[in-house]
This record gives sequence, structure tokens and C-alpha cells, in this order.
Amino acid sequence: AIADQGRDRGASARAYQKVRDEFIARRLPSPSPAAAAAAKAEFLLAEEKLYSFRARPFKLTDSKRAAAVLQASMTEAKALQGEYQKVWDYKDATWTLASMLRRGDVFFEFAQKLLKAADNPPDDVKALGKKACRADPTLCGEAETQYKDGILQYVQPVEEEAKTQWKSTLERAAQLGVTNEYVKKARENLSKYLPDEFPFVKDERPQREEP
Repeated sequence: AIADQGRDRGASARAYQKVRDEFIARRLPSPSPAAAAAAKAEFLLAEEKLYSFRARPFKLTDSKRAAAVLQASMTEAKALQGEYQKVWDYKDATWTLASMLRRGDVFFEFAQKLLKAADNPPDDVKALGKKACRADPTLCGEAETQYKDGILQYVQPVEEEAKTQWKSTLERAAQLGVTNEYVKKARENLSKYLPDEFPFVKDERPQREEP
């Protein structure tokens, strides 16, 4: 990702944008070596946005705003999926599969944010929990549990979206007759959720496609 390739991420992003924009401006054909370079550039630009999405903390400071914050994050995740989908226009197998993998990774990262948020209730929930506990010891932890359950109800559909995208990666790879590190990673991810349906073979040796 751009974030891992040097100190000046802005300069790296501009370089990738130049490659992408020149391809578009010259109306070069796809697929082609030029299209592969543009696809890689488009992918790496999306990677930078995923890096930012992953690094941004997901905090709920007020339970009353939980639904709005969750919806905003969902909208951001879907927009990020759209950034990866742009890679498909270049008709390059390697980077198409890489972007399909990442479309699942986006929602996996979202699910991890939700799980962390579920374990860290906002201050108003904590205050309500303490007040209820003082009034009735049998209610100790009740407010926190209700909050956690409310957040966790979003986790399953978010994880399902991740699995759907990873499955699509494998299906597309089968159609293309291609295997590479991105296909292997999609299967590995699925094996953690569905080991019987998608057993992961550790000594599998995919074709190495350097990013």
C-alpha cells in the first residue's frame, strides 16, 4: 500500500493518479500492459483509503447517536468497496481479483470495529449502568449488556458481506482459470468462518503475482 512505500504518501498517490489518468486520457485498450499498470495504480489508491479506514478509530461517545454513527460507517464502507470496483474497468485478472478480495476485507475491518465498540460502551451507558446497579444490584451490568447486544446485531450481516465478497473472488478466479496470492487469501479468510466448505491447504502454492 502507499502507506508502506515511503515517507511521502502524497507524492506516491500523485504518481499513481498520473499513471491512471494518463491511461484514461489516452484511451488505451484493456486488457493490455498499460491497463495492468493503470489497474495496479487504481488498486493502490484504494489501498490508501482502506489504510485510513482501518486506522480511524470507531468511537461511540453517546448511545443516542449510535444508529447515525453506524450508518455513516456503513456508507463509508460501501463507498470504499466502490473504489475497489473501479479496478475492474481495466480488465486485468490479477488486480481484479485483488480488488475483489479487498471488497470483502473492507467489511471484515468494519466488523472488527463493531466488535471493539461493543466492548467499550459510551459514557452515558456506563453512567446508566452504575445508577441502575446502585438502585438494584440485580441490574448490575444490564445496561452494558443491552448496549453490547445492540451493537453485535450488526456484526453478523457485516461479516456476511465480507464472506460474500470473498466467495465472489473464488468464483471469479475459477472463471478466469487463475490462482494467485489474492485467491489464496480469500480462501484462507473463508476457511476461518466456513472450514468445512472452504478448507485451507497450507502448502498450496499459488502463482506469485507481485503487487
